[in-house]
Amino acid sequence: MTINPTLLLCLSALLTFVVTFALLWILRPMAKRLALLDKPGGRKQHAGDVPLIGGIAMIFGFLVGLLTLSTSLIVLRPYLLGLMILLVVGVLDDLHELTPRARLAAQVLAALLVMVWGQTLLNSIGHIGGGKAIHHMGWFAWPFTCIAIVGTINAMNMLDGVDGQASGISVIALAAMAWLAYHAALVPEMMILLLMTMATFAFACVNVPWTARYKAPVFMGDAGSMTLGFTLVYFCLHLSQAPTQAFTPAAILWLLIVPISDIIYVTCMRLIKGRSPLSADREHIHHLLLALGYSPRQTMLMTVLLGLIGASVAIIASLRQWNDNGLFWIFIAWLVFYCLIVARAWRRLR
Repeated sequence: MTINPTLLLCLSALLTFVVTFALLWILRPMAKRLALLDKPGGRKQHAGDVPLIGGIAMIFGFLVGLLTLSTSLIVLRPYLLGLMILLVVGVLDDLHELTPRARLAAQVLAALLVMVWGQTLLNSIGHIGGGKAIHHMGWFAWPFTCIAIVGTINAMNMLDGVDGQASGISVIALAAMAWLAYHAALVPEMMILLLMTMATFAFACVNVPWTARYKAPVFMGDAGSMTLGFTLVYFCLHLSQAPTQAFTPAAILWLLIVPISDIIYVTCMRLIKGRSPLSADREHIHHLLLALGYSPRQTMLMTVLLGLIGASVAIIASLRQWNDNGLFWIFIAWLVFYCLIVARAWRRLR
């Protein structure tokens, strides 16, 4: 008896969701025994100790779902190894708060794995720059790709400051890439992205503040934010290059509009002030919205809505084959507008 492949994929997706959701509750007692908790104080203003097991639950739920797929995972070995390295380092960071250099070393190692072993590089930027020819990066693809991977990992880590924000933005971007992969007949990539979407959605169901008084029982921790950031940037790179191209490189900017806008603004401000780009502060977009008087729930909804708008632009641009150069310069115009508005709002508050 042959089972419909679509039904099998739906069952795998359902299994991923159920396993992730169950682990979010099963692992809570273990987190308390191991002191894998996020304690309030300093920049952390939540109430009470919260277990940091969201990342562990998401990745293990995702891996269980992967084992049920009929497609080969050989080409994913560099990505999966990098994912496990970041998961382990993220858990250690949640337990003992590693130094920024230690976290950076792990992120660079994960980047090098997919670049050297997996040959996942931003070799081409499409038609950005004008003309009919496709522009190639040459040797600059290596440092640029490494910076892009490390930057996206840290950008997602920085956005994990309001319940539901990082997971909500990730679900939208992952689902958008899964749809574009399906439309490009890249079935293995679509299946993998669907499973990660379901794992992240299971966490979001628990973490998102569905009501004004809802308090999240678990956080994703650095283990979750770093692995999500790594997954997003890996598939953005993988699906924007031939022969597995589902969208152009310019669409990446819109798929990741929130983390890219936020990290560019914050990094520029830190450099202007003579501080390290890796230093911590409270100048991210969610900090600004909270300072303006919006509730955590309203803040999450606004940033997720921006992510939804960006993903919609990426999907429409890809399906209708919009001009790469125009798509790129519209994003640059948005970025300049974003930085000016955010900087002005901070000046007014101070």
